[in-house]
Amino acid sequence: MGGEGPISYQALSTYARDHGILGSEFRVFRAFMGAMDAEWLKYRAEQDKAKADQSNFG
Repeated sequence: MGGEGPISYQALSTYARDHGILGSEFRVFRAFMGAMDAEWLKYRAEQDKAKADQSNFG
């Protein structure tokens, strides 16, 4: 129920197009953004788990 999800392809594509990131540059942009997004989601999941654990014991 809820939680954050990965950045959508459409959002990445729109941002890239608006900023002139095209072709092979877009593929690199998408790879880097995917890696950063995955780390962010991992971080948020860890925060959410810690908060839930705290709620269960506090």
